[in-house]
Amino acid sequence: METKPIIVYWLAYEDDREMVRLFSKYQDYVCCVMAKDTDEAIQKTIRIAKNTGVPHVKIMGIATGREEWVNEEYPLRDNTPKASCLWNNLTLFNIILQTSLHMENKSIALEAHELINNRSEEKDRMYGPFSEGMDRASMIFNGMTGLNVTGREMFMALIALKFSRESYNHKRDNLLDAIGYIQGLENYMNELTNYPMGDE
Repeated sequence: METKPIIVYWLAYEDDREMVRLFSKYQDYVCCVMAKDTDEAIQKTIRIAKNTGVPHVKIMGIATGREEWVNEEYPLRDNTPKASCLWNNLTLFNIILQTSLHMENKSIALEAHELINNRSEEKDRMYGPFSEGMDRASMIFNGMTGLNVTGREMFMALIALKFSRESYNHKRDNLLDAIGYIQGLENYMNELTNYPMGDE
């Protein structure tokens, strides 16, 4: 299996009960590593954290990265614009992750990650690549309405739709789909050539 750049969002704690925080700013804790899968990326991130003196790591999220962001010795600190921007993009994802439901001890956020980041080739053949599909949907929408929405805005509209449905009646699929679209949006933004790196 080929390796790929994977972003791991994490937080530092004093103990495994996660009672004593060792962080003040979320953007201090982003790693981007080359790995075959999520498990390997998480293990590499934990090793990086341990080497920088962190006793316990809490994994907060996973996303697709870029090769030029990879650093397997140190986290992407807040003096790196991309670290701050990446955490800003994760804010909504993180809120859901903190309150996620569990089924058979599996986080709904990790389930969404599997669905989006480990899509089978068969799914891609059936439905097309996720990001490309949103761009195509936006073009169709624009042709129908005369508006000028982007693929990014299509993701955001679908996220809003899922939360709207959840406001009427709780269903696990509403949250799973919402997290899936948020993960898709994160990947979409990472894939853009001119990815906005945020303010210095």
